[in-house]
Amino acid sequence: MINVIESDLADQAWNERLLKSRNGNHNQTKERGIHFERQGKKAIFLHFIDENKNIVGQLLLAKSKRFESRKKIGLILKLIPGLKKIFYYWIYGPIIFDESKTELIYSSLEKYLVKKNCKVFGSTNPMMKNKKPNFSKKFHVDKWATYLIDLKKDQNKIYKNITKNSGRKNIERSIKKGVTIEQITEKSLSEYVKLASGSEFSNNKYRIALDWWKLMQPLGHSGFLAKWNGEIVGGLLFYYFNNTLIEGGVERTILDTNNKLYSQDLIKWKIIEWGVKNNIDYYDLSGYNPYPKTNKEIGIKNYKAKWGGETRTYWFIKN
Repeated sequence: MINVIESDLADQAWNERLLKSRNGNHNQTKERGIHFERQGKKAIFLHFIDENKNIVGQLLLAKSKRFESRKKIGLILKLIPGLKKIFYYWIYGPIIFDESKTELIYSSLEKYLVKKNCKVFGSTNPMMKNKKPNFSKKFHVDKWATYLIDLKKDQNKIYKNITKNSGRKNIERSIKKGVTIEQITEKSLSEYVKLASGSEFSNNKYRIALDWWKLMQPLGHSGFLAKWNGEIVGGLLFYYFNNTLIEGGVERTILDTNNKLYSQDLIKWKIIEWGVKNNIDYYDLSGYNPYPKTNKEIGIKNYKAKWGGETRTYWFIKN
């Protein structure tokens, strides 16, 4: 028997428990909850309690209105009877502290979500030994995957595991062409935001990015910029909470593409070097479709595969 206790605030030991679990990640921190609130969403902290009153799992959810950003669609769809107007979602959870209670935790989570009569989208954590969650036919459970690079290995071995022609050669080409890599700081964050926003850059977008940086940087948030002849040609952010490095926010310019600078390959290698130096355990290359249906999905899968990581399965849960 598992009880689900809902709270608007994280308890004092929330992050501490994350750090004691191999599955703990930045997407499930109380700071992530603060960010949800800043975005106008509601953060919900769930505790899964067993019959002995032990916390055997926890999950951070975000709650929002489904159509708040699409006014015209929302006005029409809100009139449809039975439509689920509330959206609950989460990333890389729940965090399970007692794996013997995994099925009971998923079952209690499903009951909780069904009672809310909400639209759901969530993902499990690839750091877990992921069997398919035991959700009923009310939910779709889709297989997804990522590659994990073991940064505890010797750096030379990691490099040799990278595919020669499409990996190591691209790194070497980028270096020969004079691409340089520098770590993002609070001062240079605006350069990354301009790169990511392009013509849509605004002071408000920068303020939001800066607020997020200041919130998450103490927990482990950084990134790298690639420059060529003084111009920024690429960027990549990453998180390294709980000794697992997770990438996100890939940016590449036309200048990089046209001149075949391969800045993203060099950035990734520099991240690997940084991770080894800073005693990070794993580098999560973020997800891909294990059954790609388009040329784009095939390209994403092949690009991630060339880094020589171990395949890890996880699951998307939706209704």
